[in-house]
Amino acid sequence: MVLVRSSFIWMFGGYGGVELNDLWELDVEEMKWVRLLQSFGAKPSPRQGHNIVLHGKLIYVFAGCSY
Repeated sequence: MVLVRSSFIWMFGGYGGVELNDLWELDVEEMKWVRLLQSFGAKPSPRQGHNIVLHGKLIYVFAGCSY
């Protein structure tokens, strides 16, 4: 997970029976989840156990694995 703005957290990937590569946004003021469907460029492969970092307008995904 990564804090995107003061009240939004983004979560990428994870495990739900299989590795995932979807992106979700949590509005911490409303406590509502929204799946983000728009993508700019290629999505990272499905993975779990990774880290993400926001730098400027880009999110970087580091490590993780897919079985």
